Amino acid sequence: DPRHPSVQTIAHSVEASWHLNQPGLSYSDTFEVNDGDDTLVGFTVLNWAGRLPSDEPVLGFWDGDHFRSYLDERSASVSVNLHALSALRGQPGTPHLDLARQVTRWLVDHTGSDGLLHDKWHLSPCYSVAHAVAAFAGWDDRLLKRHLDFLLDHQRPDGGWGWFGTSTLEETAHCVLALEQALRSARL
Repeated sequence: DPRHPSVQTIAHSVEASWHLNQPGLSYSDTFEVNDGDDTLVGFTVLNWAGRLPSDEPVLGFWDGDHFRSYLDERSASVSVNLHALSALRGQPGTPHLDLARQVTRWLVDHTGSDGLLHDKWHLSPCYSVAHAVAAFAGWDDRLLKRHLDFLLDHQRPDGGWGWFGTSTLEETAHCVLALEQALRSARL
């Protein structure tokens, strides 16, 4: 529950970081270069916790049809755009919903020949697929089903997930959270 005192403590910390240097977030309060991924995820968390941050830092990473990780980035990141979709689709009105639709088109255009979204920051598709489930749940059922099928088809006999031969804690955690998000979305 976003009103829980421990969640509000974390939200307060994220909000303090949001306003520390320039609005938005980087991976550390001591590193002053904000990035799109941390800013988009922080924006989602702050809105979920009822803090309602300005969307100006988020929109600063918009690049015509997708979001960037860094202002001078040469190639876009799938995970940044999945996080953008999650951040934008919950916001009312324009430009948020228009941008969410454009990001969805960009993601469809950047789907691999295997039907999956592969990210330049992660070797395992489990990360991007798990985040795609969260982004598409309640937004695009066809894309959601494709990614859910991948997760269910690639669960290992030990119950976990891992792309390189054995289950890993990180990949399993992302996949379990994605499945929980899909289940919660189906109940709404």
